[in-house]
Amino acid sequence: MVHLRHVWLMAGLMPSFSAAVTANLNIWDVDPSCDAYGSYLQDCFNEALSMAIAARDSLNLAMLKRPEKAEYPAEAKNWNRIAFAMEAALGFLPSKSREESQSDAQSGQYWTDALTIYSKVADALQADVNDPAKGFSHLAARDGAKPKIICGEEDGVAFTWLNPSDTIPGKTTKVEDNKNFKQLIDFEAMEGAWYNDDRWFFKDEVKKTPVLCMEPGLRAAVYFSYDLVHFCPKMFDDDRRALPTPTDLKNGAAKLGDDIDVLARHMSFVLLHEMTHWFGGLNKNADGSWNFRSAIIDDITAVNSVGELQSQGGKRVKSYGKKYVWNLAMKQTRHNRANAANFGPAKALKNADSLAYFAFMAYVDNFDFARKGYASAIP
Repeated sequence: MVHLRHVWLMAGLMPSFSAAVTANLNIWDVDPSCDAYGSYLQDCFNEALSMAIAARDSLNLAMLKRPEKAEYPAEAKNWNRIAFAMEAALGFLPSKSREESQSDAQSGQYWTDALTIYSKVADALQADVNDPAKGFSHLAARDGAKPKIICGEEDGVAFTWLNPSDTIPGKTTKVEDNKNFKQLIDFEAMEGAWYNDDRWFFKDEVKKTPVLCMEPGLRAAVYFSYDLVHFCPKMFDDDRRALPTPTDLKNGAAKLGDDIDVLARHMSFVLLHEMTHWFGGLNKNADGSWNFRSAIIDDITAVNSVGELQSQGGKRVKSYGKKYVWNLAMKQTRHNRANAANFGPAKALKNADSLAYFAFMAYVDNFDFARKGYASAIP
């Protein structure tokens, strides 16, 4: 008979520091615009991978019955920390009194959804090929195709400006012969395009910028129709690069009372958010083709404290940051029940920032962030 303490130790329920892991950047076509940030980009991928693994492993631990506090106080505290983080970010709690599984009638789908996305991210970032291997778009048909990563928007580095009369790089045809350009100019004047490896971003002004980072506050984005993960210039500022990594925070840089929104600003957190989009993948149309307007892991519309959908300036507010992540995962009460369709675990588990926040809390395991989003002693 194996002693229960040994079971928890083997499962990792005792607090521990994870071994270093390395993400395989070779599954991506890393653009030369990233060359100046090579080690930084690799480090960020490694950190994102560590958080995804911590999230997956923490969920597997939480499926076990909670250890008896009197007999195993450290293990019980760690189980509580994970459970509180699940409730805060993902909207559901594990059972204290019994083991759970993905076949449970009430919570099984929640476990499945959560474990599926974290496992996909963790496995794919260590694999030999991407998932899908060549991407989702028409570009996947090219020989040797891989999904692409572009860093920044520097003219002549990240993107090249092409006028309508310019010859397309590597081809004999001109921009004005491109079918998409022809279709666009039937509706509005186009002065050319920013270009990178058959990825076109047409503009109505010569060298109009930003190229992609037009939305205020945008840090990065996945563009499925281009098989592209793009990081905005601000992610490579000196101040941003100097921020403590999640591993730094785990190893002592985080202090009691620190705000999780301040701590979760390192590029690795943003990268993990984008990886949940990418590896979450796309839904399909009735004919079996990819639906490029329907990501499985999305940026869900934010709600207020009573579950009302939020908008600003005629546009929906997305569930970014602690306030909206916590709201999206909140319990039903008599105050918010009328809007229950707008929030809860079914929504939180499809929201990229919710997944990133739970993974952050799972990895930075020396504090409880779940109650109000501030680093607190683990109860």
